[in-house]
Amino acid sequence: MTAYVLGQQSEANLTGIHPDLVACVRRAIARTTQDFGVFEGLRTAERQKKLFAAGASRTLDSYHLTGDAVDCPSYIDGRLMWQLAPAIRVARAMHEASVALSIPIVWGAVWDRMLASLDPGKLEQAVSAYATRYRFSHPPRMANGVMVQPEPLIDHPHFQRVRPA
Repeated sequence: MTAYVLGQQSEANLTGIHPDLVACVRRAIARTTQDFGVFEGLRTAERQKKLFAAGASRTLDSYHLTGDAVDCPSYIDGRLMWQLAPAIRVARAMHEASVALSIPIVWGAVWDRMLASLDPGKLEQAVSAYATRYRFSHPPRMANGVMVQPEPLIDHPHFQRVRPA
């Protein structure tokens, strides 16, 4: 197994991120079977507004604004990849880190469960099950005279720490 490390830009993107989440990312990169980087960490309110306006985010109250979220896409041959298979390997590494460090994390592909509660060998099924739950809890609605089925946001590279209540 190749030992991966975070690059200079990934380390820079961890600036301002909560130490618990940083610890999970660093543990995950040291133990993963899939190279990944920290594409985005802390965001400004201005950037969040632009992402929201573009439909790339569904909230103006992102965990990225408070340093409680990171986006960690995989790298293959030095290129960022957003496909499911490598993202699952990154999620498995983050799962292991979350469990080992007892740091609760939510994965952007299964928003309604703690990552540690998911079976790491069945993450693909967990994504599908989440999408089904979402569609069931968000029935079709009328929008501009057309029935629209709300679709879940499946954000494979996104990980966020659970803020204390």
